[in-house]
Amino acid sequence: MINEQSKWLLILSTLDRPGDTAAIASIFSGRGIQIDSFLGYGNNSIVDGESNGTIMIVFNAFPERKQMMCQLLESIQAVTNLTCYLYSEAPQDLIVTVSRLKQRLSTQQKQELLKRG
Repeated sequence: MINEQSKWLLILSTLDRPGDTAAIASIFSGRGIQIDSFLGYGNNSIVDGESNGTIMIVFNAFPERKQMMCQLLESIQAVTNLTCYLYSEAPQDLIVTVSRLKQRLSTQQKQELLKRG
């Protein structure tokens, strides 16, 4: 059993409805777990008459807290599928995707700030 906080990568499939992201974020904030990265996007496909989306969350937590978070997230209507990886053991393509998106967003934010300047 790991007795220290670990970094986790959580992949959620969602129904992509208004309020779903807030519901997911509130589960973290309500339990005092800070989100390191939160990346979400809709993919415009329809499943059972609903649009769906994907959210990738990176956070630090003890294994027991991570397990509790996953159970809570699986219980809300917004989440249709959940996969959680120890960050160091996550598939490399997911880590690359998260890193590239974070870099792209950071670059875009810097450009926006310079424009407003």
